[in-house]
Amino acid sequence: VLHFAENLAIQNQIAIAKEFGMTFIASNVSSRFTIDSIRQAKSEGIKIQASVPILNCVATVDKQSEYDTHWKTWPVLREETDRKAILEALRNGTIDFCSSNHMPVVVEEKMKEFALAEAGVITLQYTFSLLLQAFGGSDALDDVLDILSIRPRKAFPVNQVELIPGEYADYVIADPN
Repeated sequence: VLHFAENLAIQNQIAIAKEFGMTFIASNVSSRFTIDSIRQAKSEGIKIQASVPILNCVATVDKQSEYDTHWKTWPVLREETDRKAILEALRNGTIDFCSSNHMPVVVEEKMKEFALAEAGVITLQYTFSLLLQAFGGSDALDDVLDILSIRPRKAFPVNQVELIPGEYADYVIADPN
């Protein structure tokens, strides 16, 4: 049912974007059916950008089989076929970028039984390493940097980073191994 609801909502937004010539950003895509709708829309020239949450790239609904509230997320975790479709869509550009979807929840709200616990997980500090792992490790470093850094800058009006001698700069040092 949630597959249907997500896809229907995205199809509605695609129809509006098509009718009015607007750019549409679909965030937190989690279903292979929604990916199919986005792929079709892009092939028709509809201006659409899409993102997926990191946990939907690396985990499936199977993680919830023991009702561990640490895996209660929004959007929900899906089947392995959805996870594989997400990774392929990131690789081929159907999905433009991956978000941390960082949603911290106070511990008291996670210590409840599964049905009553709040959805949310801290992911900001793990997004890079999880995506690198999902793509198979250090050989995918260029792809992961593109997905997390370059593509989002193209979707939003953000200047490209320039390294200028004598100016301040933020650096990230990562060991992909």
